[in-house]
Amino acid sequence: MRLLTIALRNVLRNGRRSVVTLFVIGLAVLVLVLVRGLLNGLQENLKHAVAYGQTGVLQVHKVGYVDNVRRSPLSYGFTFDPALREKLKAVSGVEEVTGRIGFATMVAVQDTTVFSLAFAIDPDHEYLVSPEKVRELGTGALVRTGQSVIAPEVRRQLAAGVGTELTLMAPDKEGILNAALLDVGGTMADNPPFSGDKKLIYVPLQTAQELLRLDDSVTEIAIRSPLLDDPEVLQARVQSAIGPQYEVHTWKQLSKFAVDALQNQEIAIGFVIFSFAALALFGILNTMLMIVLSRTAEIGTMMAVGVRRRSILLLIMCEAGILGALGAAAGASAGTGLVLFLGVTGIRILRPGARVPQIIRPELGARFVLFTLIIAGVVAVIASIYPALRASRMTPTDALRS
Repeated sequence: MRLLTIALRNVLRNGRRSVVTLFVIGLAVLVLVLVRGLLNGLQENLKHAVAYGQTGVLQVHKVGYVDNVRRSPLSYGFTFDPALREKLKAVSGVEEVTGRIGFATMVAVQDTTVFSLAFAIDPDHEYLVSPEKVRELGTGALVRTGQSVIAPEVRRQLAAGVGTELTLMAPDKEGILNAALLDVGGTMADNPPFSGDKKLIYVPLQTAQELLRLDDSVTEIAIRSPLLDDPEVLQARVQSAIGPQYEVHTWKQLSKFAVDALQNQEIAIGFVIFSFAALALFGILNTMLMIVLSRTAEIGTMMAVGVRRRSILLLIMCEAGILGALGAAAGASAGTGLVLFLGVTGIRILRPGARVPQIIRPELGARFVLFTLIIAGVVAVIASIYPALRASRMTPTDALRS
């Protein structure tokens, strides 16, 4: 306690140097907290865009569909009747379900034909399962009965506009080519993120079922759930409820690119933490060396009156620890306050071509703040080891003569 008291007095006595060190540590911690909060907000947006805008939290298929989706997806269609819908909705954690069909098609306007990838969705349930799809399609361009929504590339190649009549042609599971007529109800705001295909068209589910002769069948059921971060729990429940003739996949299994992106972001934040920890370390090291050099005579006097070398060592490390704790506390408080403020107001970002802005809401966990405070304190103590050793190894006569 006596060493801590002396260390605190020395920190206050060397006001200018202490302020500089506190500023360096506080700034490093502030940036770390802010970057972590922003990254958390971006990651939540990415997960929502995938799970609530593309795949659903879970997807249900007939066994073998995922492995054969590029070869014969229509042969894995299955009946999606009210009984199956209710069975799925009865599972704890399931909020809503919807049926879909994905298939290749030819889209024609007069003499112009374009090969396209089509997604058939149920207008009554799709937007309950995938509310983020509104950002993809844009307000006023949602799929409705008898109408389609086309990607900008399809619109350009077909010279089509709202109200243009399209002819959809696609083979059913027996290979027989069929056709259906649809009006263009709207153009997508932008190419769907993560789709990788610019030639897309969304059509009503009933139209696709008639075109492909699938009756009441679908090739995919998407499920909405609040268990976004832990879908494996719900996966087991759904699989148990519907039996082994179906396979259930989570959004993480279906969207490897999103999982990889999240992992890469964690690697990036680790690099940022290391960089700012190094910055704080060198700042503290520089300050502590300056303090030791300016107090050489004082240290010699302490040693001359019987203060042990170990006590000198601990004294310098205590001073660094106090500077680290105070600077980290100030930086963490300011950073947390800024993250909370931005979390309430949100940061609006409008992607090029999108009609609906994306709102990023930074968020922060108490665990990361505590981790940052501990790291700052440890870095401060580590940075003080060399100056402390230098001070403790002086001889009283050399120090007093300095």
